[in-house]
Parts: sequence; C-alpha cells; structure tokens
Amino acid sequence: MSKENDRPIWLTSLADADREVAPASAVGDRLERAVRRRRHTILMKRLGLVGMAAVLGLVLWMPPKVQSPVAESVDESVADAITEAMNQGGDDEADFIPTKLASEQPLEAVRVVRVSLPSGALTNYGIASVGGGEVTADLLVGQDGIARAIRVVK
Repeated sequence: MSKENDRPIWLTSLADADREVAPASAVGDRLERAVRRRRHTILMKRLGLVGMAAVLGLVLWMPPKVQSPVAESVDESVADAITEAMNQGGDDEADFIPTKLASEQPLEAVRVVRVSLPSGALTNYGIASVGGGEVTADLLVGQDGIARAIRVVK
C-alpha cells in the first residue's frame, strides 16, 4: 500500500483545502490595513466636523460688516443737495423726499428739473397719489440722470 492510501480521506481533503489559505502574516497585514483605513476615515470625518465648527464659530464671532465711507458720503451728498435746492427757494414750501435710488452713487453735480407726470407715478417715488390727472413735481437729478429726490409742486 502506498502512503497516500494510509491517510484517512478527511485528512487529505483538509490538507487540500489549506493549500490556498494565505499564511498568517498576510491575514494580519490585511487586517492591519483595514484598521488603518477605518482610523483614517474616522479621523477625516472628525477633522471635517471640527473644520465646519471652526468656520461657523468664526462667522459668528466676526464683527458685522461696516458700511463703506463712500456710502456714508453719498447719503450726506444727497442730503446736502436737497438742502441746497431748498435754499434756492421757489414757489413751494414742500420738502424734497429722497427716492429709492438716492444713495446708489455719489453726487458730483445736481440740478432741479420741473416735470409733469401722472399722479399714479408718484407711488414709484414713495409718495402717496394725490388724486387723478397730471401732477407737477421738481426732481433733483444727479449727473448720471437719476432722480435722487422729488417734491410735489402745489
């Protein structure tokens, strides 16, 4: 009898099954790489959360945005232009009312223009309509042609 026939069948099949099994060191290496990947993933998630919290804290901590000095000077220049137009006098006692576009750009030069417009158009300038028909108004117009203030002529 040969030696192969002396071994029980179960031992032979067990030996054949173990032939393709990786050595213990290869299994250990794969396990170690998997643990490293897992730790790296957890670390990246934590760093992402810390980063988001830091940005949120920085945004909440930062002081509010300060208006630029240009915007302040524009408001002052519109107010100065209105005061100057009022001092020039005229046949009205009404005050100029700044329009919605009054503070968009700085004023270099202004002029008063008398216009006739439908009374419904006054609502575009923030003035309540004064009946129907045509209304005479003075517009304080900047160098760019934009009306900065309006007053209704009585």
